Amino acid sequence: MATFEPGDVVILKSGGPKMTVRELFNNGEWAYLCYFLEGKLYLDQAIATVVLKKADPDAEGGIGDFTVS
Repeated sequence: MATFEPGDVVILKSGGPKMTVRELFNNGEWAYLCYFLEGKLYLDQAIATVVLKKADPDAEGGIGDFTVS
């Protein structure tokens, strides 16, 4: 099982927006609560550990990336 710390930047193995890990919990299977932006909405989602990988927080790109001013 991959392990991440609160504040780590992750991405789905299949792609998508960069997300920030908040916490690890068990809702029947191990998952991370992650925060991300979609458009101008700030969302959180429980995401199974097996579908996440570490992302480069400084890298350009990723679906849903934008700058908030």
